[in-house]
Amino acid sequence: MNLSDLLRQGLAKRGLVSTAESARFLGTSIELVRKTLRNIRVPKDKTLIRIADRLGIDAAPLILAAHQQKLPLEVRSSLLEPSEVTRTTLGTLIPKEH
Repeated sequence: MNLSDLLRQGLAKRGLVSTAESARFLGTSIELVRKTLRNIRVPKDKTLIRIADRLGIDAAPLILAAHQQKLPLEVRSSLLEPSEVTRTTLGTLIPKEH
C-alpha cells in the first residue's frame, strides 16, 4: 500500500472527505494534503509523524511508504521484492513460493 492509500484510509476512518477539512484536522496546508494524496509530494518524516499522531495511527507504515515512494523505480522493485538470486542464495531464510 502506498502513502496516499494509507493517508486516505486514515482520513476515511476519521470521516474526513474534503481536502480542506483534512488539512485543518491534520494541521497542514491544503496543498500538502492534495499533493500527497495525488502522489506528487512526499512529506518529511517529521510531518508524517505529526499526521500519524493526529490520525491515531502508527507512523512507521507512513514513513516506510514515503521512503519507498522516493526510490527510483528500477531500484524500488529490486529492493522491495527478493530476486531469484536472493532466493537461491538465502534458500532457507526465504520461504519458497507454492
